[in-house]
Amino acid sequence: MADGHPLHLVDETTRMDPAALVEYVDEHRVDFLDRHPVLPAATVAAGLLTDPRHHPRVLMLGGEAIGPALWRELAAHPDVAAHNFYGPTECTVDALSCRIDGGDRPLVGRPLPGVRAYVLDDRLRPVPPGVGGELYLAGASWPGATRGGRG
Repeated sequence: MADGHPLHLVDETTRMDPAALVEYVDEHRVDFLDRHPVLPAATVAAGLLTDPRHHPRVLMLGGEAIGPALWRELAAHPDVAAHNFYGPTECTVDALSCRIDGGDRPLVGRPLPGVRAYVLDDRLRPVPPGVGGELYLAGASWPGATRGGRG
């Protein structure tokens, strides 16, 4: 479904077993994989990106932060387009995204179309780049999305 790829509903046992998931990806020639970052770390270690038979060309990761080690590992595979997606915890919405490439520090990315992102201080004033604050999201990322959420 994502980008025209067929949808595979992988059973819980296969999904939670890194070696079994790598085998499933090879057997079914899965090219686009949408995963939670914790499990890709184990599946990458099990050969997800290095299996000589087949590996996905696109990884879409979201649901929690990607650690620096996994970020570097994913960036080391130029034939795999890995993307980090971020959204507010309160709902399943992707609001920010970036391609995982060089660099040691994981990023949340830039706003997706229809979304605005602001980093504000405790008085709701914008902070300069590199200064900590709270992330505020606004806009509708697609028809029917909640407007004006706080992340």
